[in-house]
Amino acid sequence: MNLAKQASAAFLSLFLFLTLGVTPSLAATLLTPFTSGGTNSEPDCAVLNPASTRLFVANWNAAEVKKLEVDNWTNVLHTTPVDAEPTGCSEDPSSWLSSNGVTYISNDAGKSLSIIDSSSGGLQQTVNFPDSGGQHGFAGDNDMVSYDVGTTHAHRIFVPLYKQNRVAVINNNNYPAAPTIMTYVTVGNSPLGVAVNPNNHHIYVANRDDNTISVINGLTNTVVNTLTTGNVPRGLVVDIPNNRLYVTNTTDNSVWVYDTTTETRVQIGGVNVSIPVGTDPRRVAVNTNSGHHHVYVSNYGSDSVSIIDPDNSYTVIQTIGLPTGSGPRGMEVNLTNNHVYVTNSGSGFNTVSEIDDN
Repeated sequence: MNLAKQASAAFLSLFLFLTLGVTPSLAATLLTPFTSGGTNSEPDCAVLNPASTRLFVANWNAAEVKKLEVDNWTNVLHTTPVDAEPTGCSEDPSSWLSSNGVTYISNDAGKSLSIIDSSSGGLQQTVNFPDSGGQHGFAGDNDMVSYDVGTTHAHRIFVPLYKQNRVAVINNNNYPAAPTIMTYVTVGNSPLGVAVNPNNHHIYVANRDDNTISVINGLTNTVVNTLTTGNVPRGLVVDIPNNRLYVTNTTDNSVWVYDTTTETRVQIGGVNVSIPVGTDPRRVAVNTNSGHHHVYVSNYGSDSVSIIDPDNSYTVIQTIGLPTGSGPRGMEVNLTNNHVYVTNSGSGFNTVSEIDDN
């Protein structure tokens, strides 16, 4: 935050405190975007390694992953070639796998999953997915999730296969040896986003073409529930400490909220919560820090980010405008400094926007 903004904010806070007895929250600030790759690299997703505070950015058009140093974005620590059209990013920070864990990248046209050592940045393994009726399965927004629930079910990866209407379950317990595809779980039509709730070991899969969320029991790899969504669900995130699941409905321009303890929609005054956001919302992320409890939505069609306050009746408290045509898509929250990273995946772009939400 620059000195002028600090002075202005301090004056406003003092004035309101003396006159009204309240201290306002400061608005989030859009910082200077940083370069994620070469010209037209079109970054699609980003994931932060919490052990090393390094950001991994998958450049869709360049078939590569950049490992960047947080707060010194010009320092590219490693460039990892991966298969064509990397679209999904996830992180398993377990030091049992590697000193800083591993990074998972799904590759759309490459029909594969790349496993990167988060310490070195080197490519360790590639999992290839078989075709099914000539369809490899991926779409442009698939993500994957890994989670730990103990020795038996540790280090599982869930990858939605869009054109096969199923989710691949991968066991990476024997890293750095090659992982194995354990099974496939049939879900709804055109699965895209996926999120995990370690509190009940449920995996939530957004099915784009039948407006549902399939709920998979991660201990048995079976579908145990199906939730109704708005039109064309896409991005998912679980607010773990607060037992909430958020889903973006892309053609409704809305976000719905579910209670993960009951797996029913959250209501206020007997009315289901439906949060209006920008045009074509894609992905969603959450900051669980006390005093910074916000939900962020990337609005691909309106080049903006909506900031939602779950503790204030799920109100959109701010909309951050991004460059025209930037096509914001992937999102990642840095819980260390309350910054949000948004990949600008529009044609010709090669940047990541950074939002300071302190």
